[in-house]
Amino acid sequence: MTTTTSSIDQTTCRFPWLTMERLAYGLLILVPAIIRLVNLGQRALSPVEASTALRAWQTSQGLHPALDAGSPLLFSLQSLTFFVMGATDALARIWPLLAISALPLSFYFLREWLGRWQALLAATLITLSPLANTFARRSDGVSFALLAAVIALAGWSRVVRNQSHGWALTLAGVALALLSGPGGVTILIALAVLFLLTRDTLPDHPTGPASGDWIIFGIILLTGGTAIFTRFDALGLMTINLTQWLTDISLSSRSLLLGFIRLAADEPMLSLFGLLAIVWGLRQEQRTRALSIAAGGAALIAILQGPDVAYSRAAAAFFLALPTAELLVHLARRGDFSFRSLEQLLFIAVLILLAFLSVYALVTFAFDGDFSRLMIFFVSILLGIMIVFLFVWFLGWQEVRGGLLITSLTLTLLFGVSMAWQLGFNDTLPTLARVSPTEALPDVKDMIRTYGDLSEHQTGDRWATEVVLIPGSRSDDMIQWYLRRAEDFHIVHSVSAENPPAIIIAPAEQVLTLGDHYAGQRFALLSSWDIGLVASLNQGIQWFFFRRAPFPPPAANAVNLWAQLDLLNLEQNLNASN
Repeated sequence: MTTTTSSIDQTTCRFPWLTMERLAYGLLILVPAIIRLVNLGQRALSPVEASTALRAWQTSQGLHPALDAGSPLLFSLQSLTFFVMGATDALARIWPLLAISALPLSFYFLREWLGRWQALLAATLITLSPLANTFARRSDGVSFALLAAVIALAGWSRVVRNQSHGWALTLAGVALALLSGPGGVTILIALAVLFLLTRDTLPDHPTGPASGDWIIFGIILLTGGTAIFTRFDALGLMTINLTQWLTDISLSSRSLLLGFIRLAADEPMLSLFGLLAIVWGLRQEQRTRALSIAAGGAALIAILQGPDVAYSRAAAAFFLALPTAELLVHLARRGDFSFRSLEQLLFIAVLILLAFLSVYALVTFAFDGDFSRLMIFFVSILLGIMIVFLFVWFLGWQEVRGGLLITSLTLTLLFGVSMAWQLGFNDTLPTLARVSPTEALPDVKDMIRTYGDLSEHQTGDRWATEVVLIPGSRSDDMIQWYLRRAEDFHIVHSVSAENPPAIIIAPAEQVLTLGDHYAGQRFALLSSWDIGLVASLNQGIQWFFFRRAPFPPPAANAVNLWAQLDLLNLEQNLNASN
């Protein structure tokens, strides 16, 4: 009797424990993590990121700032990190990056429940997800919500198979979701649906959580949500996050339409194949049907919350990946991704070429406005439809169906990789990811650099010159974060004429009576432009393919930096002497 070894179980002679499966999971962890680390601190923190980072830094310095938004877990981890290692933009984002990087490892423990190929493919889909890569490089709690979902699923898979530590892992995932921010609410709702629909698969006499499992839940909740028992008021953020989640729901037709467009544009592959997987999964066995319903619910929440809420889109992408992996493995086993003939290969090549020609026509029209490009687009689409019917006639539906699936998978994968770059890695204007309600513009770092230059010319130290901030703008937290190293920094509501400060930062719309002793420069710090503000078809196409905003992006918030003329004259004299 002979036995065969699956390709996923193959090992190397030097390392017998290193199977191809484990190697694949290892590559899914290490390679993306290294790529995501590149220029992690280059983009300025958005106001949402800066708000949590600022309060975490203030706590690490022994202060007691008010906590009014954000993830309790992220606040706790940042406070500890800033206390031990100091505060930088990159360190503010390191924990979300590590959480996303750990997702494939968590999927490894779902193999027995999902299936080995299904778990590996789901881990791959999440690793390639544009939104997962975006939040991996942002100081946001969404990354923890996604990690919490995998941990809770891994625990539940052990509960239904009556294995040890199942309830401990499940409750640990629930605790992490509660601490992750408003995105955790969407995760918990989808998990609750999934658990309820699969409760019939529990053993005949299931045992509930033991006291030790609840102790683990409490330890994670208290240590992770209170900065290791130093800020118990941080737990109140869970209520604030629930309120935010509820207020983010909108039933306006415009919001629903734009929410659907954003989900499809941000996650093209998971949106298309996820929809197919939901329809297919509803007719399958109980576990697959439950995964499909949970994915559909998460996607519905993402659409209901509109285009401005990215955390629910990320949660929807996670749950869509699960039935999508099931569907793709099913299609592969059925042979739909196998090349059956040379004619089928020709059919796929022609469709891909026509798709690229269509995209080229749209992109060139977007940049030059030549309507003849649209004729090329429509002709390409018409030719594609005709070719499909022609090949159905000659090859039959089965081969054409396989060709359409391979073509769709290839095109959406390429588009998804492009979106991952535009959303998560491309920080060059006019590209504007618009993941947060308002995005920071590069001017904030230019403003801090200007202050540093003036301070260095006056004192020889880039952080020694007095600077005051007059509050009243949406960028106050962001400005305070970037001025945290200033040795003589104050927040004031008015400027004294008897003892005027050397440098003043104030909202651009605020009129200050400074006389002739100051000169100012305006800095646009925030922009909130998105697809709902497109002025033309060209602009809409540029946003869809490249996330390009008008240049320069319309400012949603600006401040003026006022400097004493004596300070400016000193700088000019030093420049002249050099």
